[in-house]
Amino acid sequence: MSITEEQLELIVKHLEGNLGKTEKNTFDHLHESSEEFRKELKNTEFMLASLKVSDRMNRFQEVKQAFDEFEGIAETSSRSIKPYWMIGVAATVTLMVFGTLYWMNSGVAKNSQELYAQYFEVFPIEAGGARNHTEGISDGLGFYKSAEYSQAIPYLKELINADSSVVNKIYLANAYLKAGQPVEAESVLKKMVVTPLNSVYERYAKWYLSLALLAQNKDEVAQRYLKELAKSGGYFQVEAQEISEIID
Repeated sequence: MSITEEQLELIVKHLEGNLGKTEKNTFDHLHESSEEFRKELKNTEFMLASLKVSDRMNRFQEVKQAFDEFEGIAETSSRSIKPYWMIGVAATVTLMVFGTLYWMNSGVAKNSQELYAQYFEVFPIEAGGARNHTEGISDGLGFYKSAEYSQAIPYLKELINADSSVVNKIYLANAYLKAGQPVEAESVLKKMVVTPLNSVYERYAKWYLSLALLAQNKDEVAQRYLKELAKSGGYFQVEAQEISEIID
């Protein structure tokens, strides 16, 4: 028996961090009592987690497209009786170009700080939504969305005093990271992972904490959280596994 559209909507809101109090009670009940609901939650989390590796998949598609275009060249060349050596040259050039692009874009970083720079992507404000629109305090969200992270920090700290939701703390930690203050980001994120969160935001907190530690060359501490994420089967599983293997 499949779940209803209303139950699927609860899952989506849970993953976005937008469940109301009543909805959260319903979600918790379904999560405890329905195996189908738990299975759908896991499937949805896995699907969304796969989007995190979309850049690598796009690069793979570029290489695949090169092969497809080469096949098209070969067919056209055969019909027009063009010399086969021209087909070989076209294939070689095409694969060299796309192969070089693929290699350049997926090259392995040499040290922890390079890994941090390679894997860090700022948490988008749309992912969790603006939880507090109080005049003045909302300036932090505005600066954050405009990529003015240093200016956002004092307002985001004020925002957390008014609304200490997990997503607001993730905004602050990301603002610290973008402003080149990984020590401050680590301080915010460490407090978040002490107490278990819901499955989604706990992974976000551990992921950004791992990156904050890498930015400080604290490989051994970062490895602990990366290995936990690699075993989680959810967001950042693939990325965490990749970094963990590099720094091991």
